[in-house]
Amino acid sequence: MAGIGNPQQTGSALSDATPLEESGAGAAGTGTSVSRADHVHPAAAAGAATDLSLGGDARGMIARREAATWEGYSAKASGQILVGDGTDIISAAMSGDAALSAAGALTIADPTKVYTATLALNNTNIVGSAAGDIGSAGGIDAIAAVAGKLIVIDLLSIEYTLVVQRYGAGGNVSADYLVGATLIPATTVIAAGNCFEAATSRMSLAAPINVYETASGGASGLVGAAVKLHSTAAFTDLGASAGTAVVTILYRVVDL
Repeated sequence: MAGIGNPQQTGSALSDATPLEESGAGAAGTGTSVSRADHVHPAAAAGAATDLSLGGDARGMIARREAATWEGYSAKASGQILVGDGTDIISAAMSGDAALSAAGALTIADPTKVYTATLALNNTNIVGSAAGDIGSAGGIDAIAAVAGKLIVIDLLSIEYTLVVQRYGAGGNVSADYLVGATLIPATTVIAAGNCFEAATSRMSLAAPINVYETASGGASGLVGAAVKLHSTAAFTDLGASAGTAVVTILYRVVDL
């Protein structure tokens, strides 16, 4: 079978003639010219948009079909995947309990993993009721909120070290969920006399309570809530109160 020659390969000039519409039967012969580069076949011109020359396209872009046209779409965001959303194909980051690295490594979170939050307290945040004190209306930050997740407390411990003199006039201490502007206890309480009002150094523990059934909206009402350390009454400095404490909270982060 003879090869098909391209006039451009033999030096022939491009034709400016209007291309003939496709009709009739083809006939054998030898072509002597070729349409210029901007020629669009009549069958293509009469149909829907088919132009795939995407202006302004760059490395990492793909052709994506819109409602009536094609567009250049960036698909190079690190660690993202292409997914269908019911209307389009989009580049989206993985979420939930899995993460994807730029190298393609998939990491699946362990829902049974136990995390540790540690707070170091001294006279500055034990005494008083100002913002940043455990005796303030909002307590002090213990565990930051995790969007869309429920923080489940497993244990609260306070390791108190007496220095010179105990603290006075305080209240019970617990780990609480912050829901809106309301604190909801997540653990049993540690009495003031067993921590900051104690006349000796000591370690006290508090267990989780079943707040998940009693909170407004049940456990779902606690999703996305931060955890605070809070005392029901402010502690006072008796003159030489300088005790310190290490507070430890063991917790898990779960989906409902």
